[in-house]
Amino acid sequence: MQNNVFLRLAQERYTTKHYNGQQIPREEFDTLLEILRLTPTSVNAQALHYFTATSQEARERLLPAFPEFNRDRIYRCERCGGLYRTQDADGGASAPRTG
Repeated sequence: MQNNVFLRLAQERYTTKHYNGQQIPREEFDTLLEILRLTPTSVNAQALHYFTATSQEARERLLPAFPEFNRDRIYRCERCGGLYRTQDADGGASAPRTG
């Protein structure tokens, strides 16, 4: 079990609360997006959609969807990514959260 890559990644993961301003190289960011794209959901209902916001205008449009304490981080970053779902658990349409 020691050689299990997923176990090692789970053991080494951490949550970042504050950022140092260092950018993720574009190639690494693109790799992260590809990993997200290939990640299945728990019931394999692929109703998740991923997005990136790379312009200041796009990030400003996202701000109302985030809690107040996260808005400054979104506003100041160079690019951010997120996800939303388009269906609820019963298969009906569900709009992205906007507030």
